[in-house]
Amino acid sequence: MEKVIQMIKDFFTQEAWNYTYSEGQSVFITDIDTNGVLGKLHIVIKVKESFYTVHCILNNHAEKNNIALVAEYLHRANYGLNNGNFELDYEDGQILYKTFVNFKDSDISPTIVKDSIYLPIVMYNRYGKNLLKIMTGSDNPKQLIAEVENGNENS
Repeated sequence: MEKVIQMIKDFFTQEAWNYTYSEGQSVFITDIDTNGVLGKLHIVIKVKESFYTVHCILNNHAEKNNIALVAEYLHRANYGLNNGNFELDYEDGQILYKTFVNFKDSDISPTIVKDSIYLPIVMYNRYGKNLLKIMTGSDNPKQLIAEVENGNENS
């Protein structure tokens, strides 16, 4: 566990990211500015004895009247993903992308650490613009996912 914690600290140092680390809880917290319509993403990394999770949280929340459309969009986005997934809190509309890294009985590399942290950002870059469209009233999740996956979404 300590080796993984150090690898995450090294990642943040190498990438020149500001972060906070809670020693007692083994939790890292940082933000990244997407320099686009998504604004800042909030990143929380929780390290446990044999695994860690990366939660990348969107600052915008889905409104109650759009929850079903947002859920459909996120389920369609999740289908076929190899690592990680979008999640939606039905109570408050919070959306996050989560990656999971199991390091029990194995060594992980700095590349695995880097990929596990950047992957959620890449997924927001890919699906985020159309996610915002569905959050603000567009009513065709299937079409919006097809646009993303066919490379036709509007920039």
